Amino acid sequence: MYTWTETLLRVDLTAGEVTKESISRDILVNYIGGEGLGARLLYDEVPPGTDPFSPEMAFIVAAGPLSGTLAPGSGRLEIVSKSPITGIFGDSNAGDDFAPELHWAGYIAILIRGRAEHPVYLWIDDDDVQIKDGRHLWGCPHAEAIDIVKGELGDSEVRTIAVGPAAEKGVLVTAVYSGYSSAAGWPGVGSVMASKNLKLVAVRGTRGVQISDPVGFEQACREATDKMTSGTIYKQWAREGALGVANVMYGQIGALPVRNFQDSHVPLEDLHKVDYQGFAEHKVKDLACFGCPLHCKHFAHVKSGPYAGVKMKGVEYWASNLFGPNIGCFDAAFYIKCVEECDRYGMDIGNVGMLLSLAAELYQRGIITQEDTGGLDLTWGNQTENLEMIRRIGEREGL
Repeated sequence: MYTWTETLLRVDLTAGEVTKESISRDILVNYIGGEGLGARLLYDEVPPGTDPFSPEMAFIVAAGPLSGTLAPGSGRLEIVSKSPITGIFGDSNAGDDFAPELHWAGYIAILIRGRAEHPVYLWIDDDDVQIKDGRHLWGCPHAEAIDIVKGELGDSEVRTIAVGPAAEKGVLVTAVYSGYSSAAGWPGVGSVMASKNLKLVAVRGTRGVQISDPVGFEQACREATDKMTSGTIYKQWAREGALGVANVMYGQIGALPVRNFQDSHVPLEDLHKVDYQGFAEHKVKDLACFGCPLHCKHFAHVKSGPYAGVKMKGVEYWASNLFGPNIGCFDAAFYIKCVEECDRYGMDIGNVGMLLSLAAELYQRGIITQEDTGGLDLTWGNQTENLEMIRRIGEREGL
């Protein structure tokens, strides 16, 4: 059932040129999905040894064949490039609704090379593609930049990917945000995007997706959705999201990361401070990515205590683990605050959380001292100092 477009949008930021070309059906079928297509394009386009921050590095944004259809979970987006953290292939996945909009605009992928003379953003309005001045966006948190661009374009419904100020500074552990809260983070793809002086990509698509057998496809999608929603763990997953995995992981396989994985268990009352039970005190409602019946993201608002007023979207168990027991903290409001800070800078919570726990163990063992940390006391569970560490990582200051 061929639903997907064959058009690749190629952008040369150095030359300021945009071209469109067809990807062969053979490539699309044999390297299926955003990850497969992105891997093949990267292999074909980038010679071995190319520096991740070189203008010659390809930065690839790819949708899949089902993007923008009724298929459950079809809102996923793939970002592919070379990781500046590892120096090898790096890809990361995000939700929200950029991929469907890109497909509706008529493109299966965007391949971006070069480096603009000054910060820019890319505006895709079906066939009309423009490279626009983005100097006024540089330095802005990604959410603020999105709001500015939506205002300029006069369309609050455009879909975006964007990077934050940490990526602009060359911080490696940065993410590309699909919309306001879905982050493609692990390999540091945000800093690759920013190295091209590209702050944001906005897309508006009005063409839809052509289905060869609409009736049969709809029936298949309904059956798939019914299977998901009738599953034995659906109700728990839909209520708790990935946080619901916490008790299974901790209780059944002993996989709780405690103090940089020096231990794997904590008293049950401490666990409940950071699992869904603790998070539920701050949860306002569930959120979903495009076409997903699981709605496993959350909107949270801390209403009391030292972090009163903090609001954020998308907490899941990585945050509860890595800003929780793994740095010796047992406070859901605190890890919500950590996620908010990472989002403000545009940093991947997984990498940042593990950096904090590594630093704390080095401090514990005397390998680094307050002389190295610039006076910070990185004793396990020190919330104030860990928040300051997040700020320093985002600003590229000190250790």
